[in-house]
Amino acid sequence: MGSGEIRNSLMKNIMVIAITRLGDLIQTEPFLRALKRRNASTHVTLLVERSFVRIANRLVGADRVLALDFNDILGSLDRSRKDLPLAHYLGLANELCGLRFAEVWNLTHNRPAMVLTSLVGGEQMHGVALDRKGLQIVRNDWLTYFFATNLARPWCAFNLVDTYVNSADPDVPFENRIPRLSGVSNAPRKMPQDVSKAHVLLHPGASQTDKQWPLDHFVDVAKRLLNCGAKVTLIGGQKEQHLAMEFPRHPKLQSLIGRTNEEDLIAICSEADLLVSADSGPVHIAAACGTPVIAIEGGSAHGFETAPYNTNAIVIQSHLDNVMRRVPGKDRASADARCISVESVMTAIERLTDSVAAFELPTNVAAYTTGTNLDMNCLALNRIAGGPADYDTSMDTLRGFWHRALSKSNQSAVESACSPLSTALSKCAVSADAIASAIDDFAATELHARTLTQAEGDLSKLMNATPLWRHLDAYLQIARSSVTGENPWLQATELAELYGKFAKAAASARWCEPTEFCSQKELEIEEMK
Repeated sequence: MGSGEIRNSLMKNIMVIAITRLGDLIQTEPFLRALKRRNASTHVTLLVERSFVRIANRLVGADRVLALDFNDILGSLDRSRKDLPLAHYLGLANELCGLRFAEVWNLTHNRPAMVLTSLVGGEQMHGVALDRKGLQIVRNDWLTYFFATNLARPWCAFNLVDTYVNSADPDVPFENRIPRLSGVSNAPRKMPQDVSKAHVLLHPGASQTDKQWPLDHFVDVAKRLLNCGAKVTLIGGQKEQHLAMEFPRHPKLQSLIGRTNEEDLIAICSEADLLVSADSGPVHIAAACGTPVIAIEGGSAHGFETAPYNTNAIVIQSHLDNVMRRVPGKDRASADARCISVESVMTAIERLTDSVAAFELPTNVAAYTTGTNLDMNCLALNRIAGGPADYDTSMDTLRGFWHRALSKSNQSAVESACSPLSTALSKCAVSADAIASAIDDFAATELHARTLTQAEGDLSKLMNATPLWRHLDAYLQIARSSVTGENPWLQATELAELYGKFAKAAASARWCEPTEFCSQKELEIEEMK
């Protein structure tokens, strides 16, 4: 489509910046279609890193793909370089401005993408951007949630697909949230009941060492599958070719590690009966092809956020010790993948063949099946075995709380008995509303501002006393710094609305009372033991 057609006055031209990893890029596809659901004449331009152009062109929701070399853009803002290629960066910004986008959505964390969003998006910026003073802001409730939970990943209650889609249109039904690739059906397929007739893909690599399931475990799974008569194919990137040397030579085992591009991988996943992998791009390609997946989640990967978006997957999750009492951090979302045994993966394979095989799991490992939460139009993880049961209960509570707080259709939820959290939020709302009502009365404004500061301090102490609420504190900090009002009274009006809706959501949630928890230092001592 030519640029003249794109600028047609009847067409709403939107750009989405998704300079991210392969798996996250695939998970943006339902979001692209959600943007169009709001307006049938919407044209979506997707800006991606050059190495992912092939897969981006297969995303059904993308009408046009623009590519950039991310290293060039990063270099433009790297002060350690002697000569900054600013001309390259400004040239890109000018080119994008010339396309006159009605909206710009930034799904990318890094500073260059924020600057681009601010230069190109004008008043219609969504996601992370910069204000007129160059300070970081986030526009959009659900994307604020996304960035807040990145700081506390064990408490992210929504799959990334649902977070993205809800930011554009929370009413999109579940069946329209499953990622789609052109030329491929995403309808869930079943694995053959007879394993000897199955073609199983093994992806033994991982982008991070703590996500990596031990290579000898993959080799063991391959041997067991081959002994059952199954066909096994190894997949992976160029840097992982050496891994194939550890697998046995066998007429029914082939290695395609380092020999496939994204197009090849789509074709392979469409034909295969099962993929076994740690959290990775191929997991999300397979899910978009309707292929059953066993996802081994460890390290920074957490199943409630990163699980394959389909209804025929099993997620095996390693949980941090003391996860219910731990102050979550960005660096460690889950325990090392090595906690997960070969036997648990083989049991998962049996269950996908309609067997009723029982899992035997340690207390810090849980197995889930992916399913549908029809009440919230989102992906559900249904625990089969293992793991702390109270953790899943807390995740259900969190999911309901955030859904009520961020979905406009749920703002009228009936309140139940007030909790300490809802009381503290209500005090902030009342104080902010008092400031808003004191317009042009500077003495009263100053008095109410001190009251609000005290109420916010008390709220922060309460939230930081319970790991379950820590990411709410992060959310509120981001939201407070992103208010748009041009004066203190308009800003206070926004804050009153912010605190009010969260107070209502907290009042209707069945929270447990705050409990004591281990400090990070105490946990580190425990782990050393």
